Amino acid sequence: MFNIEYDILEELNIGDTQLRLVQNIGNKKKAIQLYSSLSSQWNVTHRYDVENQWQTWKKTAENIARRKT
Repeated sequence: MFNIEYDILEELNIGDTQLRLVQNIGNKKKAIQLYSSLSSQWNVTHRYDVENQWQTWKKTAENIARRKT
């Protein structure tokens, strides 16, 4: 379909869930991608309010990691 190139800014793993914060090389817009093991590809899950959404995901990952210890 579309072959958009992204710079990976940050990655986050929550259990088996893989997320990454990316920035479009062309227009510099940020997005959050989620890896799908079913299709073996990265899919965009958040395109709007990306900074706040990313902070929420980071807090979630920290809370889960804290509970595991």
